[in-house]
Amino acid sequence: MRAANLARTEARADYLARFDADDEMAPRRLELQAGHLDRERDTDIVSCLVRHFPEADVREGNRIYEAWLNGLVRHEEIVRDIFVESPIANPSVMMRAAAFDRLGGYREMGWPEDYDLYLRAHADGMRFAKVPEVLLLWREHGARVTRTDPRYSVQSFLRAKAAFLVKGPLASGRPFVVWGAGMIGRRLTRLLIQAGRPPLALLDIDRKVIGRTRHGRPILPPEALRRKSALVLGAVGARGARAAIRDRLREWDLEETVDFWMVA
Repeated sequence: MRAANLARTEARADYLARFDADDEMAPRRLELQAGHLDRERDTDIVSCLVRHFPEADVREGNRIYEAWLNGLVRHEEIVRDIFVESPIANPSVMMRAAAFDRLGGYREMGWPEDYDLYLRAHADGMRFAKVPEVLLLWREHGARVTRTDPRYSVQSFLRAKAAFLVKGPLASGRPFVVWGAGMIGRRLTRLLIQAGRPPLALLDIDRKVIGRTRHGRPILPPEALRRKSALVLGAVGARGARAAIRDRLREWDLEETVDFWMVA
């Protein structure tokens, strides 16, 4: 973080590119990203598709995350999933120096500094994009900061999400519910209560927990949701749950980023 902010003070160009020493980039990465910023004057931050390597060290979780990242290319796709996880691979980024300065650079908040930067960019109304080509080879190894630093723990990500949800989608005071009474939903609910924004209830499909309470909030079946009356935060981390919840809410004519946000 300090090194990146220091590098900014020495930079003289209009664009800033991030890159980590142990990764590899395609020969045309900088050319293509700079070209995008030249052409699309409303884009502030441009990334690209990524691929993890070396193959022998790439875990199943990496493959799932990589597929998710590479499925988010347009601005609307990126911001739709911005509360799920960081939708931008930090070493893949090129951004306008003016945008970096407006955000005040990286900061230490006890959660991932890169995710914090992109959440602030989103809150500021900045626009994202990705060059739809694999321009970054992202090295996987057990000593990566994302695997060893507590700032990258599940709880730290949830703290970041809760902080920006309270200042963003929940700032209007609209009543909301959390879909998910499992580990993610419970932890997020606790953080939102601590921030002074308790949900009306938690929703869950597990008949064994429906009727119980978590942190003083009732657990209800999804059918109890009154359409468009409450904002929904989808907070189930199980594989496939995000798509299933999205499908159900869309069937009820709820609009994503207006009536519901996925946060896991």
